[in-house]
Amino acid sequence: MVEAVAVAFSMAWPQEAVEDGQVGEQARGLLAAFRGELYRCLGKRRDALFELADAVLCKQDRVHMLAELSLEQECRRGHGAVYDAVNAGQVHIARLRRALAALPLPLDAVRLGPADDATAVTAAQIRQVAERIIAAGHWRDGDPDILVVLDAGYDLTRLAWLLRDLPVEVADAHVVALGEERLPRS
Repeated sequence: MVEAVAVAFSMAWPQEAVEDGQVGEQARGLLAAFRGELYRCLGKRRDALFELADAVLCKQDRVHMLAELSLEQECRRGHGAVYDAVNAGQVHIARLRRALAALPLPLDAVRLGPADDATAVTAAQIRQVAERIIAAGHWRDGDPDILVVLDAGYDLTRLAWLLRDLPVEVADAHVVALGEERLPRS
């Protein structure tokens, strides 16, 4: 039996829960069910798109070009198939939204308009997730701040300022991966 683990770290499960026997089985079952539903959310070029999702999630650093993903172990296709999947593949958005909404603490992608402030939109999304984490009882006074790890291109200083009233700490993924010191709280 093959166990699906490629997106395990993108879902909110405490490490001790995953390592604990019965609760760990429940976490792995939820992950496997989500991966199955994610696969069914894909239309044309389903296999290639699914492998691309795994490759993006498992890549150790930032993706600079799509062709890089074909070099990841999780992607068994050449760079031509990667470009073909992105260009001609299909995602059934409504079904994907339902699948994400069924998960604990889902986050939906927001398409930015020409006049939108990307940092303000990002801060609003992080605020919603942090508030849901707190409301669900997954964070209480005295707990460490909620660590929000972002890839390159975000204005971390401004995000920290916009989220200063929440128990969150923003960090750059590259900095976290290297174990360097994170941005101090405002």
